[in-house]
Formats: sequence, structure tokens, C-alpha cells
Amino acid sequence: MIAQGDAIAHGAMAIEYALDKERAQLVKLNGLPDSIEPLAMWARMMQLQHQKMKDRNSPKPITLNALRFEISPAMEETAGWTMDDWQKLADDFMRTLDSIDYRPSKPSQKLRKTNVRNSQYVVSLHTDSKSGIPHLHIVANRIDNMGRTNDAHYIGERAAHAANLINEKRGWVQSMQRRSENIERIYNDCMAILKEMPCFDWGIYCRMVTEKGYHIQTKSDNQNKIRGYSIRMGNSIYKSSEIGTGRKLMPSTIEAT
Repeated sequence: MIAQGDAIAHGAMAIEYALDKERAQLVKLNGLPDSIEPLAMWARMMQLQHQKMKDRNSPKPITLNALRFEISPAMEETAGWTMDDWQKLADDFMRTLDSIDYRPSKPSQKLRKTNVRNSQYVVSLHTDSKSGIPHLHIVANRIDNMGRTNDAHYIGERAAHAANLINEKRGWVQSMQRRSENIERIYNDCMAILKEMPCFDWGIYCRMVTEKGYHIQTKSDNQNKIRGYSIRMGNSIYKSSEIGTGRKLMPSTIEAT
């Protein structure tokens, strides 16, 4: 299982995406009614921030006013799961996240604990349209129910570490091992695509990568020459420089490869 986290300034959009995306399922709520629209849920969160004088109109505004997390177990780890299992995973993740009081990459650096479990939040379940991989989205109020600000320092590191702690407890594959396996799979698929091509063509390459079930995004310069690209597998994104050895799949070397 892997997890990502960040502090954002567009909580309304995040809640709409979490709840309104095709095939999205509501997993659980905290401090919010389930009978109102996503934007009304965000309005409730902003109302709490206003009551605690932490909104944009206060003398010390909170600009990054929501926390967003994405939790992605492997398909084999969640085979046959019920909604109750997903609720337990969400609770497990938030409880583990809230227990972390140090920077994972530098344990001597102490941090204030988050209090996500005692904050207003929305948890939804999405299923990737191409890979079929299910994953959780959590959008939480940056201000907890006690009026304290959830610390967002190194929140991405904390989320990843929480996932690793859960992996260890549940006997799941660690995120770094999963990352290595994903990169190897993508590399092998891309090399197989190149072997099928009589000559290199970006249009054909992108189409064939997409047909393998990935999503590819290219970046071009002012002369419309592709200078970089990334490949998304499920909910993880890998730059071309990270895929394989010798950087054989980067735009500067892929034609020779």
C-alpha cells in the first residue's frame, strides 16, 4: 500500500472530486451530515474555520485550509473487501497518521501531531477506470473540532510513513518494494513496445503505452519538441528518468534505444 498527502487551498474542488467522480462511493463522514451536497459539506468546514477565526477573513488566515490524502492498497491486498473493510482501513490510516510526531526521514526532528480523526472529513472510494485498482480519498478540515490547526509540515512524508507502518502490521508489501515492482513492469512493457516499432514515433509510442493500460503525459518546449514525459500506473506517477536503468526511455535517448 502507498499513501500520498498534501495541504491544499481548494478543498471545495477536492470534496467534489472525491464524491462526484464516476463510480465514487461514500465510505464515511465525520462531523458532517450525509444528506447534503459536496459544496455544502465544504461550507460546513469553512463555517467551523470562521467560528474559530481561522478563515481567510481572520487576521491570521489559513490559506491551505484542507488536508488531502490518497491511500492505494494493491488489488490483491483488498480482494473480496466489503465497505466495512474500507472503513477500517481509513480509520487505521488516520489513527496511525495522528500518532506520528517526528519527520520520518529525520526522526530527531519533532513535529506536532495531527488530529485528523477529530476533524471534519470525507472519505470516498474510487476505482481506477483503466486498471480497476480501488483506492481511498480523504479530504479533512485543516482545523480540527477543537479549533486547533492540523500541522501540515512534511504531511506527504507522514502519509507515506503511515502507509508503511500499516503495511508492516498487516503483512503487506512495503511501498518502496511496490514502487520497484511497478517501475520494472513499466520498463519491460515500454521496451517491448519499442521492439515492435520499425522506427520511433511519439504518436505511436504514446498510443501503445495507453493500450497497455497506462496513462502517459508529455511535456513539450516552445518548438513543440517533447522534452519530458511521465507514466501513470494506477495512482502512481513515474517520470521517464525514473523508469529502468541507463535512462534508456528518456526523450533524449529513447529514439536510439
